[in-house]
This record gives sequence, C-alpha cells and structure tokens, in this order.
Amino acid sequence: MEQLDHFEIIKQAKNAWNEGRFILLHDSRKREDEVDMIIPSINITPKHIAKMRTLGGGLICTAVTHEFAHAITLPFMKTLLRYVAPNYPLVKKIISHGLPYGASSSFSLTVNHVDAFTGITDKDRALTIKTVGELAQDYATHKITARELLELFGDNFRAPGHVQ
Repeated sequence: MEQLDHFEIIKQAKNAWNEGRFILLHDSRKREDEVDMIIPSINITPKHIAKMRTLGGGLICTAVTHEFAHAITLPFMKTLLRYVAPNYPLVKKIISHGLPYGASSSFSLTVNHVDAFTGITDKDRALTIKTVGELAQDYATHKITARELLELFGDNFRAPGHVQ
C-alpha cells in the first residue's frame, strides 16, 4: 500500500468532507485510541447512520461549534449533573470520578427531532442530526440570528433523545 504524505492525506480528507463522505479520524493512543467516523451533519442519511451503528459502535453524536452552543445556551451534561447532585446521592457519587485522560467530557443534552417517533431508528437519528446541521449552517452563514436559532432549536427538538 502506498504511503501518503500529510498534505495528501489532508487534501483527500477535505475532498471527502466536501463531497459528504466519511472521514476516519484516529484519536490519540494515549487517550481513547479509537477511530471516529465523521461526516458533515447536513449530509447525513439513514444509510450513514446504519453504517456508523454497525461498523463504529458506541455513541452516535453530532458536534456543534462553541458559538452555536453558546447561542442556544446548550449546557454541558456535567454542569446539569452537578446542579442536581445535591438531591441525588447516586449522581453525586458517579460524577466524582474523573476521566483517565484528565479532560472533562464535552457531552451535552441528548435530543430527538420532534417529528421522530422513537428517535432510535436510522431514519429518526438522521432527521435529528441533519436538522441540527441545517440550523448550524443557517446560523454560521447569518441566515438566522442567535434569538431565532434558540427558538428554532426549541421548536424542532425534544429531550431526552437518542442523539448526543
């Protein structure tokens, strides 16, 4: 197999991203030592979800920018759990354990699109992720304001759900 240089790898990854194809991204061996399958949320289809579910395992998540999360006041799950911990001894106990690689988890709310039925099917997850991607794109390109984004997010999703 031919060895590619770093610039060629980046070029191929950029082309795959622009074409709406998966990019396989290996995490550090000192961290999770895993390969993530990433694809633009606006390009997601039920077939992509099926591929991630069967080949990737683990959670199916969608990522948003800091600006997007800030605009909708999206909390970290750890913040929410700390808030309820005084009333729930089990929560207080389980959030006291740190991560072995020292960083804090970036998990947040789980959501389903309001038109999803159970939220767990490939079709439902694709709808949820694609809609998050569309809202993110509209916000990033200034088609909607932060206030509109907050309203649209609240109108389009319910929690808890099946997409992180």
